[in-house]
Amino acid sequence: MPQNQEQTLSTQWLHNKGWTLAAAARHLGVSTVHVYLVANGKRESNSLTKKLLALPQRSLFERKPITTR
Repeated sequence: MPQNQEQTLSTQWLHNKGWTLAAAARHLGVSTVHVYLVANGKRESNSLTKKLLALPQRSLFERKPITTR
């Protein structure tokens, strides 16, 4: 991962954009643990890094409705 992305991408950076680890993971279709490890530089994933950096700004309290079957 390039140096500038390491400094940019973190759990705090995600939170500042309005995303929790769990919400970002659900939105991207990956596990929360995978998002955590990549965001904190403990695992490398160029594709997930690009997706995380492309997440739109949102309100931290923005929620999707729960649907029932």
